[in-house]
Order: sequence, then structure tokens, then C-alpha cells
Amino acid sequence: MIKICLCLWLLLGLVGCDSSHEEISVMMPSGAPSLAHIEIEYDLYSRGIHPQNDIVFGADPLLSAFQNETHDVIIGPFNLGINMIEQARKPYQLAAVITWGNLLMVSHETLTDLEDLNGKELVMFGESSMPDFTVQALLDAVDFDQPPSMQYVDSLDMAVAKVQADENVIALVAEPRASVLLKQNPDLYVLDIQTMWESYFDMAGYPQAAVFVHRTLSDDVVKAYLTQLK
Repeated sequence: MIKICLCLWLLLGLVGCDSSHEEISVMMPSGAPSLAHIEIEYDLYSRGIHPQNDIVFGADPLLSAFQNETHDVIIGPFNLGINMIEQARKPYQLAAVITWGNLLMVSHETLTDLEDLNGKELVMFGESSMPDFTVQALLDAVDFDQPPSMQYVDSLDMAVAKVQADENVIALVAEPRASVLLKQNPDLYVLDIQTMWESYFDMAGYPQAAVFVHRTLSDDVVKAYLTQLK
């Protein structure tokens, strides 16, 4: 019994003395960015960096975080962060792009090109954020007889739910949630927004999510953090 107590005392002493770490506050949207971040957290802890994560839905919490400078690291839409830096002069800097094109348009009807969206209503998530801007840019490049209309929903999960509930719905979805949807509904037609972007604009891709770090964060922590993201 004495030996057990001694071992526990030593263990607690070791844990209590391990204060050589730095906590950083991180905000990120749910979905691909948060899943990518989970994969690196063990390595971050091993380097003495303890992220305190806030996973949020929609662009409003991310916008508020930029405006109020509440987090050391913000993972969010590329365009939102750039606007906050260049227009609002917030003291963040672009550190890395972690998610490139991951958007798909899905439909129960034939869908092979953007022209098939003529006169259709599209269920969209991410209003006034990168997914919205990306699709709008593509639609502007097409000479529609009757341009598609937009119905915005609050989240990716709501867009997925509408596709599953109504066979007349055409919706924008994103990985990794899209893979689950397509596995459950293998008959859905898919239009890859990344492929469309390359076809219409002759560009390799478009950035979706990026890492923005506050300028008060030490260079050593930033370097260690970015090393794990690569």
C-alpha cells in the first residue's frame, strides 16, 4: 500500500511540474478544417503547444473573433481573413492555406455541367463566405437563359438534410460530409466545383480555408504550429 501511494505521489508530482507548455486559443469552423486540426493535435502537445479549441458553425463567430481579436489562431474562410487584414487592419497574418477546393454540387437529376443549372434553385450554405463567392463567380461565367436562384441555409448539415428529404433539391455540399452523403445516396449526380473552376478559369484551384495567426503570437510557436500542418 505504501509503495502504491509513493508511486501515485511521484506521478502526480511529475504531472504537476509539467508546466513548460504554451496554451493557444484556436477558433475554427466545423467540417474539413476541424478534422484536419484534430489530426495534428497530438504532435502539437508533444511540442508543448496546447490548443484550446472553439469549433463554431457559420461565418458570424469567425467574423467576431477577427473583429475582437479573441483568439491567437483563427482557421476560417480565406477571403474573410484577407478582408479583415487588408480592409479592417486587424493584426493577423496569413500563415497557411489548409483546405483547397472541396465543394460539390449534388442533384437527383442529371448534372454534368454548369449549364444544367439553368433556371434551377440552388440550396447554398456559407452565405457571403468563400463557398458562396466561389459558386457565384462560376455562375457569372456562364451565359444562362435564366440564371439559377439561391436559397441559403445556415449550415452544411442543413443543405445535406434538404437533399436527402427532397428529390427536387440541388445543393452545394463540401467534403468530408459529401462523401458520407454520397455513400448513403449513391445515385446522386455530382458536379465537382474544383473541376468546373479549372475548366472555366484555367486555374489549378481556389483556396477555401486558411490559418491566420495573431501578430502577438511568438515566432517559435507559429513555426512549431505550421510545421505540424504541413
